[in-house]
Amino acid sequence: MEPIPGRSLARSREYFARARKVIPSCTQTFSKGPTQFVQGVAPNFLERGRGSHVWDVDGNEYVDYVMALCPIVLGYDDPDVIAAVQRQLADGVTFSLAHPLEVEVAEALAKIVPCAEMVRFGKNGSDATSGAVRAARAYTGRDVIACCGYHGWQDWYIGTTTRRRGVPAAVCELTRTFTYNDLGSLERIFTEYPGRVAAVILEPVGVVEPEGDFLQRVAAVTHANGAVLIFDEIYGLPPGAGRRPGAVRGGARPRLLRQGDGQRVPARGRGGQARDHGSLRRDLLLGHVRRRGALARGGAGHDGETS
Repeated sequence: MEPIPGRSLARSREYFARARKVIPSCTQTFSKGPTQFVQGVAPNFLERGRGSHVWDVDGNEYVDYVMALCPIVLGYDDPDVIAAVQRQLADGVTFSLAHPLEVEVAEALAKIVPCAEMVRFGKNGSDATSGAVRAARAYTGRDVIACCGYHGWQDWYIGTTTRRRGVPAAVCELTRTFTYNDLGSLERIFTEYPGRVAAVILEPVGVVEPEGDFLQRVAAVTHANGAVLIFDEIYGLPPGAGRRPGAVRGGARPRLLRQGDGQRVPARGRGGQARDHGSLRRDLLLGHVRRRGALARGGAGHDGETS
């Protein structure tokens, strides 16, 4: 496409040239990379934001429909979030022991998310889904995963895509894909791998809505075969925000829920049922959040609000 007349992207191009020399793919996050936008029209680097608007390094202003890949639901520079983060900065960002905010935010999430009895925080969605998959394998003693949709860059999932280079073939063979709104494609995996499927993971509601009782039927088939149902909730909003999350639609409740990308500050969480965790605590290691943990959770629960 032709550049927009009267708008300069000179500094964006300059940073892009510099990035090519020191950063693989020119970005630390694939979804923010230049290949994901219209090259020559979209800027490559943003510098600041306020409300729903952002400014690139050349000073051009845009409406940010991407919302920083979804977490900025309240807009940039929200005064309540900024104040909460600044208060936490004064006290410290990360510590050698757990912080009270870990308990407080986990309690808040367990209260407002219907299927979450316990909560574990993660740095990103890939870590959270991979932790859920490992927990499901440990709980069931099985190895095969049935998945539908996108679930991150870790080997267990990315081995099902065209970007599988570097993933061992043995790992690729342990994850099978099925088609959204096609229950038969899921049932075929259980038939092909009897007694081996540890978990079924899918994004319950995305761009495409579930047809009829699809989610309830997925839950029924999964539970009937002794597997763990994992919902990777990306775009579903928290209760009260206008759209009902897939995790509570029609009673289709997962054993594990990855909730993220739509909170007040970038944060990821994994919720699950308490009875499933007791036998795993001794034998399963899941390490997720270290740096900036108190800072992120401080913004997530500013002024004690959870709605």
